[in-house]
Amino acid sequence: MNYQIQFSEIFAEGRDEKVKPLLNRDVEFDIVDGKATVFTGVRRAGKSTFLKQIITQKKNLGVILHVNFVDERLVGLTAAQLSQMFDGFYQVYPESAHNQKMVLMLDEIQVVDQWESFVERQLRQTDRIVFITGSSAKLLGDEIATAMRGRSLRYEIFPFSLDEYLKWVKKSELNLTSLKREEKSRVAQWVLEYLTNGGFPEATLVSAATRNRILQEYFETILFRDVIERHNVAAPILAKRLLHQLISQFSSTVSINKLVERLKAEGIGTTKQYVSQLVDWFQDAYAVFLVPIYSESIHRQNTNPKKCYVIDNGLVNAIIANSRGNFGRLLENAVFLALRRQNKDVFYYKTKDGFEVDFYLEQKHLIQVCWSLDDEDTRKRELRALEDSMSELGHNRGVIVTHREEEEIKIGRKVIKVIPSWKFLGAVGLSGLFD
Repeated sequence: MNYQIQFSEIFAEGRDEKVKPLLNRDVEFDIVDGKATVFTGVRRAGKSTFLKQIITQKKNLGVILHVNFVDERLVGLTAAQLSQMFDGFYQVYPESAHNQKMVLMLDEIQVVDQWESFVERQLRQTDRIVFITGSSAKLLGDEIATAMRGRSLRYEIFPFSLDEYLKWVKKSELNLTSLKREEKSRVAQWVLEYLTNGGFPEATLVSAATRNRILQEYFETILFRDVIERHNVAAPILAKRLLHQLISQFSSTVSINKLVERLKAEGIGTTKQYVSQLVDWFQDAYAVFLVPIYSESIHRQNTNPKKCYVIDNGLVNAIIANSRGNFGRLLENAVFLALRRQNKDVFYYKTKDGFEVDFYLEQKHLIQVCWSLDDEDTRKRELRALEDSMSELGHNRGVIVTHREEEEIKIGRKVIKVIPSWKFLGAVGLSGLFD
């Protein structure tokens, strides 16, 4: 089949499209000759919009060809037919010289089988710059390194951070790490909104009812297009119930055995191997993240329960009715996402006496999350967990993230910083928070 007409239609529509005002995302990237610039992330996080930003900001890069391969007009397209994209482009832009530098912006190209050889061929030409987006961590992450022989640089795009959310929704330019006293109450209320609404761009400037419908559709789309269809899942009801279970256990430990037991209690029989495979696919689609316990033993990491976090708090609240108002768990989920945005390898830690610290980074950072330390028993428990873990790991500094509280606690030579939510979530890096 010849796809030249379809490509021509797509390029003609792009020529007439008016670019709406966009938020400059907090994503830094480099363009390196001979390497594809790859952006991965959950569906609807703003990857295509980010490409449009690049189009408007970097017009001197060359002639731009932007194609989203999930367009229904391109169903059935094969790698051998990808070159027809150029014929379609010149049909719409006959004035473009064939020897001009070209910028290929290829959205969701992983839906085209064996696309890698086409991209690698483009990269061998000196007049090509290639950008790729995809909603699969593996297809455009680990696997691309092998398929393209290291000819790519990968970056991740998440739903809005707190700072991005406030700039987009509240038009705020506040520096969250150094607020004035009179600004803190206002920002504390905004944090509550962010923890409830989440950061999916399309769902931020609408009513609560519309937001829920949008996010519920996202759940279905991620499930069916990025998991069931992509991997030919033969048991869609099982997959849906399992993803629902994982989201309901956000900021909590999960194990494959317990997940299987709960499914069987619902009358859905399955195996540990199949559930484990589905969980991997959910992670590949950026729907959930499973965080292992910290241990020098790989066996212990693999056999202990993992903590589950979800890509967006708004998605949690739209899917799980009783999650609203559970701000302690929502804050913990947001803290995880802030760490993950910085490409941190994240673990949780359990002391010899069974006390749990929410996050441990191999850069030697221990981070506990607690909504408030007002209750004396809560305060003792959280401090005990951090103090014991610091002693066992040989560290002298730790952090507790709360909603509004801020103080410094000294226990002998150990220092524990209590940091308010906006300061932690607004930090670009962690070093200043621990110093």
